[in-house]
Amino acid sequence: MSTSVSTKMSNKVMSQEEKDLKMEKKAQMKAEKEAAKEVEKEQAKAEKEAVKQAKLDEKEAAKQAKIAEKEAAKQAAKQAKIAEKEAVKQAKIAEKEAAKQAKIAEKEAAKQAKIANKEAAKQAKLDDKEAAKQAKLDEKEAAKQAKIAEKQSKIDAKEKAKAEKLELKEQEKKTRKEARKNEKRPPNNYIIFTKRQREIVKKENPKLTFGEISKEVSKIWNKMSSVEKGEVVRSIKENME
Repeated sequence: MSTSVSTKMSNKVMSQEEKDLKMEKKAQMKAEKEAAKEVEKEQAKAEKEAVKQAKLDEKEAAKQAKIAEKEAAKQAAKQAKIAEKEAVKQAKIAEKEAAKQAKIAEKEAAKQAKIANKEAAKQAKLDDKEAAKQAKLDEKEAAKQAKIAEKQSKIDAKEKAKAEKLELKEQEKKTRKEARKNEKRPPNNYIIFTKRQREIVKKENPKLTFGEISKEVSKIWNKMSSVEKGEVVRSIKENME
């Protein structure tokens, strides 16, 4: 009996402990849920605060950006004015330096021009001397060549006279042969033409030699046609009669 009672008592104790544990667990879960809700609320509140702060920061940043932009524009304008003044200053300095260099260059050019003029005058004198020297040499050479030409002219004249004599002898020889032939037979048309035409050519060109006259007569005869030759010879024969 006592064991049964003890067991029952034990079971009751256990049952109460379980109930307490369950209650404690429920309370704990409830507390956790409440804590989670509080955390969520805090997080939501923190997020709202963060968004609000972000907007404030964004506005502040935009404000500071505008201020910085204005300041930068102000500084840029200031620097631009300073740079413009410096550029004008440097331009004036460069202009003065250019004018200075131009004067120096002008003086140097004038100096070089004087040197060049002196050199040109010197060279001109040298050229004149060389030209005079060359003129004398040319004059001597011309006189030398004139003497050579005169000498050669005399030689040519002698050779020509000699040739003319030989040609004249040869022509006289031919004439004598033709004369001997003509004694046996009457003269042909060419001989008749030559006799008359030679006199004409000689009158027109008195300076021609005997041989040159013969060549000229031969050219005239060869240029005529057979009909023209016959007519000319016939006219000469009629005049001879």
